[in-house]
Amino acid sequence: AWLARRCPAGARRRRLLGRIDLLHEPIGRGPCSLRAVRGRVERRWPAAAAEEYSLLLVDEAHHLYDNAASRAAIERLVGPRTRRLLLSDVSQAVARSIAYPAGAADVHLSEVVRCSRRIVAGAMAFQLGGEAKLLTRCHHESTGPPLRSFLFDAEREEDGGGGGGGGGGGSSSRFERYARHCMRALEHATCLFPRLALHNRVALVVPDATFREGLAASLAPILAPRGLGLATAAQAAAELGEEEGAGGEEGEGGEEE
Repeated sequence: AWLARRCPAGARRRRLLGRIDLLHEPIGRGPCSLRAVRGRVERRWPAAAAEEYSLLLVDEAHHLYDNAASRAAIERLVGPRTRRLLLSDVSQAVARSIAYPAGAADVHLSEVVRCSRRIVAGAMAFQLGGEAKLLTRCHHESTGPPLRSFLFDAEREEDGGGGGGGGGGGSSSRFERYARHCMRALEHATCLFPRLALHNRVALVVPDATFREGLAASLAPILAPRGLGLATAAQAAAELGEEEGAGGEEGEGGEEE
């Protein structure tokens, strides 16, 4: 959606999205086409067969080319005149030797745009490259606020009357504690940046879908009175913003399934 946001709503945006197909997990489903509908980017399968892609952009290439099935699915989309642009990070790769296409030129990036200097410095602890990693710098030279941690004992019963051990009561109380500390973190952020809108700017990273469901059940009732709600990462990534309005773009031309 970030590409579409950079184009005015209307014909120009439709043309832009009409030139882009998207391939993601599960890879076997094949590419999908994109279009803007009611303020969101919608995916439609299957994408119309392209005569030949002019550019193939592969993000997280260190994971996709390390897997034989995903590598083969990507390479099937390459035509005689298709250019590839592979984005990868050796520090995030599981394997040290990855079968990238032969003849590719290496371009090393050393400037971080979206993070503060504190985050760049902290990430160096997980970065490979020896002394070369010290060349990584922050584009905007913003130090940023200190990174605050909210630590608590997730298993200890503090509320009283909930009992201990497993079972539904203990699990519910555990997620309620996580929800309270998530709210502490959000309140800390709003105190630091009182004029910052939280819409589509806060991500809660959890270990799996089961944890997400348990946390959402406890967190959603706390967020609702504050006018806040939860969305999946896929839903948030498709959001174009409120400027689209309720009508969206599909009304022009009568395109509707």
